Amino acid sequence: MMKDHVLAEKRSKMYGFLASICLQPPSESLAAMIRDGSILKMFDANQEEFWLSRLKGYVDRAAEDPELIEDLTAEHASFFVLPSGVIPHEAVYKDKKKRLGGRDTMDVARFYQLAGAEITEECIEMPDHLGIELQFMEFLCGIEKELAAKDEADGLRECHRLQNEFLNQHLLQWAFQCCEDIFRESEKGFYGAVANLVSDFLSSEKQYMAKLTAEYAEGRKQQ
Repeated sequence: MMKDHVLAEKRSKMYGFLASICLQPPSESLAAMIRDGSILKMFDANQEEFWLSRLKGYVDRAAEDPELIEDLTAEHASFFVLPSGVIPHEAVYKDKKKRLGGRDTMDVARFYQLAGAEITEECIEMPDHLGIELQFMEFLCGIEKELAAKDEADGLRECHRLQNEFLNQHLLQWAFQCCEDIFRESEKGFYGAVANLVSDFLSSEKQYMAKLTAEYAEGRKQQ
């Protein structure tokens, strides 16, 4: 079985990758990786996941696109920047009146604060933006890696508790629908494949945290 700190690092990197895709406009390096197909090397080519087949199809189509960076930039802005169409904020999916900055947004901000995470002044997005929530999970997994490497069982248990609570109280309650909306609007685009990847990864995270929760419960019974 993969060592705890190695798995935590892999999870942290995936959360970080997905967060950066959501938060940062596409770079020339990203466009180059799509053109030459090297972006596919980041993933297991033997996987038969729906999102990977979509990504491969997009890479094939984009290889000869002379306006690739412009197309990516416009698509990214339409999903993650502009206040129209798909709005990737928790409040939009959980608040009946879709109020940004209201109770749902503040609940997320308070969770960050209690966990010791701070949103820098340079960040222009609200706390409940999809990319920020993914970035927060990257932060928690980074802490988990450090605790696991030091074999600090109590701290690790608390870190897992925070991850489980955040996923179940926040990300898992709305991100799947948001990703489905992005895919619907960009079925053949790059961000449609990314949305499928986010959903697939969060599904695996849900299963992983459920497994950890069961293991902790069993451990308490045996004490």
